[in-house]
Amino acid sequence: LVDIVSLKHESGVVGFFFVLTHAFMGALVAMPAYKSKWFDDKGRFYGNNEVSMAFGVTAATLITAVTIRSLFGKTSW
Repeated sequence: LVDIVSLKHESGVVGFFFVLTHAFMGALVAMPAYKSKWFDDKGRFYGNNEVSMAFGVTAATLITAVTIRSLFGKTSW
């Protein structure tokens, strides 16, 4: 059988790169020309989309901090 516990570090780093790619692509498409229903007439996000984007940035920041801590040999939180 595969020892899943020993693969935890590698799968976490691969998962981080998936999350990072998702966040980067999400930021690329968040523009009025592509997602017009997310923006009002002034070109600003609607409230629910702005909150969603803020939580996404916070989550990406936290997962980056945990991954950097894990890569330097410390245990995850």
